[in-house]
Amino acid sequence: MFRMRPAIELWLIAEALFWTCFFFPYRWYLQHAATHPPPRSKEERRKLVDCVKAEVTDPEQYIRGWFKGADVKDIRRKDVKEWLTWAFFDRDWEDGKDEDEIEEYTLEIESMLRKRFRPGKGTVKSLRLTIDPVDMLHRSLLWYFVSILRMDSPVFLLI
Repeated sequence: MFRMRPAIELWLIAEALFWTCFFFPYRWYLQHAATHPPPRSKEERRKLVDCVKAEVTDPEQYIRGWFKGADVKDIRRKDVKEWLTWAFFDRDWEDGKDEDEIEEYTLEIESMLRKRFRPGKGTVKSLRLTIDPVDMLHRSLLWYFVSILRMDSPVFLLI
């Protein structure tokens, strides 16, 4: 029977254990919905929107940042409303729910940008950190070992 060197066999066993005992369970855990705080009142949301507006110095750059660098002309009205619903209501978009308030915030963003969003839904995606799925990539144990080693660590000096 063909056998690899013991060091390689140990390494492969360690990788398999890491994959099954850490990577899969952690990936499963990260896909659970986030725990959101209790919903804010309309007055609290208004204060939060006003605070955010006061801090934004470059509205175009700000909105582009939340839409993964997309050009503002590619961002549509429904895209903005989905993002606003996540940002200020801590939930996913639902047609008709709080529509007047979300429309008010959308108009304020358009006023800050000095341009109107085209109607409908575009191809751009906003960052909705507590709703969107978490994409995890597997990295080998070697990658983790190398990334945690510092140049002055005693382990690195042995190499």
